[in-house]
Amino acid sequence: MSDDRILSIIASELSMANNNLPDFEQPLSYYLGRPNGKETDGGSTVVSTDVADAIEWIMPQIMKSFTQNNEIVIFDPAHEGDERQAELESEYVYEVLMKQNDGFIILHQFVKDALLQRNGILKVYYAKEFFVKIGNYTGITEEQLQVLIAADGVELIEKSEYVDEAQTAQKVQLIQQQFQQVGPQLSAQQRQALLSEMNRPVFLYDVKVSVTRERGKIYIDPVAPEDFRVNANHNSINLSNARFTAHMMQKTVSELIKYYGVTKAQADTFPDSSTDYDKEYRFSLQNETITESDSADESQALKDVAECFMEIDVDNTGISKKMKITVITDGDVPTDIIGMDEIEDYPWVSTTAFLMSHKFMGLSIFDRLKQLQDQKTAIWRNILDNMYLQNNQRTAVVENQVNIDDLLISRPGGIVRVKRLDAIMPIATPPLGQESYNMLEYLDRVRAGRTGVDPDGNATPTSIGDRVGSQGVDRLLNAKEELVGLIVRVIAETGIKPLCVKIRDLAMRHIDAVVDFRFRGVWQKIQPSAWCDRTSSTVRVGTGSGNQAAKIAAITQVLAIQEKILANPSQTLLSPKNVFTAIDDFCKFSGLNGASRYFMDPESPEGQQMAQSVQQMTAMNNQKQEEIQQVMLKSELAISQAEVTKANSQLDSIKYKAMAEDAKLKLDRINFIHSAELDSLKQQLEEAKAVAERYGKDAELQFKYDNMNTLAAIELTRIEAEKQAQENENYMANKATVNS
Repeated sequence: MSDDRILSIIASELSMANNNLPDFEQPLSYYLGRPNGKETDGGSTVVSTDVADAIEWIMPQIMKSFTQNNEIVIFDPAHEGDERQAELESEYVYEVLMKQNDGFIILHQFVKDALLQRNGILKVYYAKEFFVKIGNYTGITEEQLQVLIAADGVELIEKSEYVDEAQTAQKVQLIQQQFQQVGPQLSAQQRQALLSEMNRPVFLYDVKVSVTRERGKIYIDPVAPEDFRVNANHNSINLSNARFTAHMMQKTVSELIKYYGVTKAQADTFPDSSTDYDKEYRFSLQNETITESDSADESQALKDVAECFMEIDVDNTGISKKMKITVITDGDVPTDIIGMDEIEDYPWVSTTAFLMSHKFMGLSIFDRLKQLQDQKTAIWRNILDNMYLQNNQRTAVVENQVNIDDLLISRPGGIVRVKRLDAIMPIATPPLGQESYNMLEYLDRVRAGRTGVDPDGNATPTSIGDRVGSQGVDRLLNAKEELVGLIVRVIAETGIKPLCVKIRDLAMRHIDAVVDFRFRGVWQKIQPSAWCDRTSSTVRVGTGSGNQAAKIAAITQVLAIQEKILANPSQTLLSPKNVFTAIDDFCKFSGLNGASRYFMDPESPEGQQMAQSVQQMTAMNNQKQEEIQQVMLKSELAISQAEVTKANSQLDSIKYKAMAEDAKLKLDRINFIHSAELDSLKQQLEEAKAVAERYGKDAELQFKYDNMNTLAAIELTRIEAEKQAQENENYMANKATVNS
């Protein structure tokens, strides 16, 4: 297909798309509370700001929904064992959106355009940029200079050289020493070379170089609604299958040369920019003026550029394909093609507040409240005009009977000169009744019903659950809250979810290098191009914090239940991951970024390492406990044996004690018998003494007496010896019993 044919097709598409553009000035005018053109001389010019109030009440709810928990998107795992990788990709997408780009500003503009101008538009694409850095190096040697300019991306801009006297003198001295040492051994050619080197001074260089570096990045650009074009009959909020879309821009000559590869000579032939694409209204409505942007620098001259993304059969095969064709335009008429590439997908993401079936354009808060704002403005003006007339009543006068100048000047205590007392008659203005104020209240209720918010009770968008994909509503909400929840969900489904999927797809297509990424507090190397396909998995997008107190109370109850379950050592309901997830949700509901800064994720490398350490410590403790138990068992066995020995000893002691008692009884019996015998002998001796005294002491009687006395002494000695032996035997037996 020829260039002229392509330009003709683009011109036709642009013309039809331009005819379908809505009025972007009126919504902003209502938002800013500008006069509506129905003002009267001397009347009130107050304007109600219902459109702005409703948008500013909704914006915090939506922004909190998408940014509070640092959880813009959560990818579901595609297969078993993919949970950790899915979470990593979720955090990486968040990193790209919120940190590598100005995520909060991007989302704010995206959502506000949807609420005010019907549709918010984002352009998501991957691009490489060349960054040039100028470097100055002084006092470098020739070898260093060669190494410097040999590096990739380094270009020499300026160079100056000068002689280094110190190094030159040092070199001459070294060569002279070499001549003295080995001069006679050198050939004539070698000596000549040394002499030449000695006469050549040492140069140093001061250079200026440019270092060019290439960096690729995923860009997310909010596109003003007036800069976007789509074919008039496109019937879906999804732009992936649109026949024609375009981004109308103004570019400087420098940008055309740098980013589109045109030459300066080509740029000079392009028509100068003749339109600001209706951007003036954004400034004029806020009483700002746009000055001419022409610069004396030719590189800053503005040209109109249109990046067109379209289905077109450039090869004349009968089958169209997606193409990006960049053209220079003169107004809305394309004149030159400066780029043409086949693409895999369109870069657009679009959203709206109120979906309209089978249409690209939805409805905005302005569309819902325009009529109410006009009605409230009219009522306000009538109420204020009525107050003005009551304070400054109209007066009927008799012509030529009143000094009109006195009458026209109203001052406290002022006089009016009249010729007759009845020359002035006030015209009474009845005050407006309570019905006017009741009507204002009624219109406020209607506004709340149409938008879901009012100043007396901000809505909480939790009627759709925590994330897209929730299977029910956890609590009943009134109609206002449900309406705001629906707005949040529409933006999440049509805008945020496709945005996150597109970021992930671009990372897989273009980021081949291994990059450093901090996941769960640990730096690791990831390669997005090696990620698995997730087309069959769902993407869950956070839709808001909702009633934070209720959520915190609920998760607190979950933690309490978990604590009770964990008290049972044999429980099978909870794992460390379940507990960490509950703690993580509690931290997020409390406004923190999560639990990873305060608790260790059991599935992280540190958590697994900690688990291994705990297992090792537990095993060591168990081993020590077993050793202690074995020692205790041995001790208990020894104690038991000692107790048995002690019992046996006690039995022996009792036995020996009984034997001793028996021996004592025997000894007492012997003592008794011996005592009786001794008493008998003593009695016989006494009787003998008596007989002897009676009959006289002859020799025979004396012999008997002595013999009896001797026998008695011997018998006493024997009895005492036996008694002493028995006592010794009992003493030794008792001593042995005590010692055992």
